[in-house]
Amino acid sequence: MAIAATFDAKSPRKAFNTIFITGYFTLSSTYSTGGESLATIIPGDAVGTRTKATMLFTSNIAGYQCVYDFANNKLKVMEGANAELGAGAYPPELTTSNPIQFFAVCDFN
Repeated sequence: MAIAATFDAKSPRKAFNTIFITGYFTLSSTYSTGGESLATIIPGDAVGTRTKATMLFTSNIAGYQCVYDFANNKLKVMEGANAELGAGAYPPELTTSNPIQFFAVCDFN
């Protein structure tokens, strides 16, 4: 399992007690049931806090959707009628040739 984040040039942006982060997720290797951990990705050191995202929006690619699991701070990959992607190698549509655009909102304390 592997996930990396690339932040846009103007990201993160702070407004009052909120941080806005935009960028791209790149998936590689294999997917584990339950999702990819975002513990060190969002917001990580880029914003100087370890607060979890309060909202996370992602782009959809070739019938796959990425869903944020708030309780576990993980990114789950869904296919078809909201069925989680099975454990194993990522489909080619989701690997490094197709980064997933994201927009995250985090509370800053």
